[in-house]
Amino acid sequence: MISNMKKYLIAIDLSSSCTGWAVFDIKKKELIEYGNIKNSLKGISTLGYPQGPLSRIKRMAEYVAEKVKQYQDDLQLIGIEEINMGTQRLGQKTLDGVHWFFLEYLGGLIQVVEYSDSDGIKGWRTHLGHVLSEEDKHHNKEARRFNKKVRKEDQVPLKTRKHVTARWANEKFGMSLDVDQISGDSDIADALGLGWSILEKFHKNQ
Repeated sequence: MISNMKKYLIAIDLSSSCTGWAVFDIKKKELIEYGNIKNSLKGISTLGYPQGPLSRIKRMAEYVAEKVKQYQDDLQLIGIEEINMGTQRLGQKTLDGVHWFFLEYLGGLIQVVEYSDSDGIKGWRTHLGHVLSEEDKHHNKEARRFNKKVRKEDQVPLKTRKHVTARWANEKFGMSLDVDQISGDSDIADALGLGWSILEKFHKNQ
């Protein structure tokens, strides 16, 4: 039962460069705080491979674990977006690495970790109905046609599911996220969507 649960859920869109996070009160079904964590470790760019990527993923894992542990005394669940298969070898290795280091730094809190897919039958986007609208599809059709005729720097961004989630978050929580203009807003939006999907399932099953 929800009445027997601890207070907080933390939802995390974990990345080696920018991690989105959101904290929810489970019982009240309310957003408490949110943000993103960018990797600010100095000197990484001067390191080679594999020292550079290793330093980056370890520091990000530490940053995020430190945020989570601020709530550890009343933490019910850590919801993490599951990794999607990538096509770039180093990028995939780096993302895998930050996930494993994060689990290591959580210590005993690993017991309350739950992974969720972003898409597919069990995905949180699917659960929330975050799909491209007909307007989005029309925009993409026109944008592709336009982009073939202009230089890369003049091309119009395509609408993606991240845009859909950001629009949802802006309406749901009164925000002004802009995934095209503000670095890290898409990570915040995804953490919010993941967390809200988990909350809805909690309350539905009670």
